[in-house]
Amino acid sequence: MEALCSPLGASLQARGIPRLVVWPRGVDVALFSPSKRRAAAGSVPTVLLVARLRWEKGLADFAAVVRRLEARAGRGAAFRTEVVGDGPARRRLEQLLPRASFRGLLTGEALAAAYAGADVFLYPSTTEGWGGTCLEAQASGLPVVATDSPGVADVISAGASGLLAPPGDVGAMAAHVAALLANRSLRVAMGRAAAAHASTFSWEASGDLVLAQYDGMASRVGRGV
Repeated sequence: MEALCSPLGASLQARGIPRLVVWPRGVDVALFSPSKRRAAAGSVPTVLLVARLRWEKGLADFAAVVRRLEARAGRGAAFRTEVVGDGPARRRLEQLLPRASFRGLLTGEALAAAYAGADVFLYPSTTEGWGGTCLEAQASGLPVVATDSPGVADVISAGASGLLAPPGDVGAMAAHVAALLANRSLRVAMGRAAAAHASTFSWEASGDLVLAQYDGMASRVGRGV
């Protein structure tokens, strides 16, 4: 088996893992959809995080980016911050971001509505096996600002559906978010591209890939390969 062209596949191969195929997961585009976005003309844009609230999810960098942007608020970068999820880091993160709205753990339509009500998805994690929340955000029509790291970069079309920054580069992430907050036309254009990009990650295609790999392995076993 050959690795699919992806940051995650390249990262694993560089660590000496041979004969691999990256299995892309899908996203429910019926549940997570731009059609659920509410009219927001004239409202303050919202920066969203959806994650398990554990520090390995890049929460310290998330807080640092938001605080930088809050410091610039007097220069036209006014915005709201929403955090969806729960975990052991929540209490400390609430202390670091007293202006943010913490929604707790959401699922189903409530989660879809949280995505649909936001404008930019900020995800500084560098420890993802697969950027599922980044896909859900894009399917909902949100541009993503995230780290250029395996598992995350695999699901983002850099420069089209989202903007990537070097892992841990708070300044670069803040600049990307600020650019999107300041330019509604850019947010809308990237949001449309994000939804189109996410639609290519279907569960049907994901299942077909697994079946094809099993068929190939069974065929080789049958031939004694």
